Amino acid sequence: MSQTSYIEEANEQLSNTTFYKKLDKDHTVDFKRELLNMTTGLSTHTRSRMPALIPRNPQPGTFYTIQKLHKLPKLIDNMLTTNPHNISTSIDPFKIFDIAKSLNIHPPGRPIISNIGTLTEHLSGYVDSVIKPFIPSIPSYIKDTTHFLNNLSQIPNLQTDALLVTMDVTSLYANIPHAEGLVALESLLSKNLFPLDHIQDILSISRFILTHNNFIFKDQHYLQISGTAMGTKMAPNYANAFMSSLEEKLINSFHLKPMHYVRYIDDIFFIWNHGIDALELFKTHANAFHPTIKFTFEHSQHTLPFLDVSVKVTDGKLSTSLYCKPTNRHCYLNYNSFHPLKLKQSLIFSQCLRIR
Repeated sequence: MSQTSYIEEANEQLSNTTFYKKLDKDHTVDFKRELLNMTTGLSTHTRSRMPALIPRNPQPGTFYTIQKLHKLPKLIDNMLTTNPHNISTSIDPFKIFDIAKSLNIHPPGRPIISNIGTLTEHLSGYVDSVIKPFIPSIPSYIKDTTHFLNNLSQIPNLQTDALLVTMDVTSLYANIPHAEGLVALESLLSKNLFPLDHIQDILSISRFILTHNNFIFKDQHYLQISGTAMGTKMAPNYANAFMSSLEEKLINSFHLKPMHYVRYIDDIFFIWNHGIDALELFKTHANAFHPTIKFTFEHSQHTLPFLDVSVKVTDGKLSTSLYCKPTNRHCYLNYNSFHPLKLKQSLIFSQCLRIR
């Protein structure tokens, strides 16, 4: 992807006034003044921590994007559907990027705002340290691939018409309304008997983080006005708290229930025993349930990927194997490169562990 295309794509994202607002200058100093005023309303316990959490010379965040290369095969498929004679539908992983370039297809960028050195960097880390211990109490919580595999091992034989289903939230972080996210966070802390006065402190600090996420791109200053930024430390667990609240309401509001429902932040896996027609109704219901949170669905009676696991159904029993995205070229560090030996050994160990 050329630098020009990268900048154009980033500017297109930043022009979306639903999520971002242009600023006339760097407001970091003004925001620090607001933060100092806000701390006077905190409890004595929390206020004593604040001097260590507020940087002396904060800087605005830095906006950048990470290209979603795994989206390329689907983008190419869509292009081939429109122009079926352009190229073969059988795509070699090593040729995907050349094909995309020839078709002038650019993968979408995942917006990231680097939080390093910003006014809210340490505040966000503090909030995350408070939330993190309570995330495993969420019924659908999945920590990682190993946790997911252990969960699958507890599932008995499936019905003959059972469907494997995955749901994915579209741009979750940016689409969490501040008010709903904070209510969900309050609910999570309350359920876990977190002290009431400290809950209000955490909510005040979180509200400040969400509404003072200023950053810079190409000498232009911006403020994120919707959702939370990918790049701030509290974002994943804050999103987890919000999704926990949302999914509970969503599932309880539909007359049929998914089975073995689990979630890794915004990636959801479940088994559906009510037939394809009912699943289509559930899809419609899910995508009409919330004004900003929308889902994409995949389903199969035979095999479906989730995280880096390929889940298969054989004679009503589940089995698993390693899943690799079509864009994965399996390129690893050259052993003769000038890197520490322990790093090279760790690559072998980690890949074997992943396969195991």
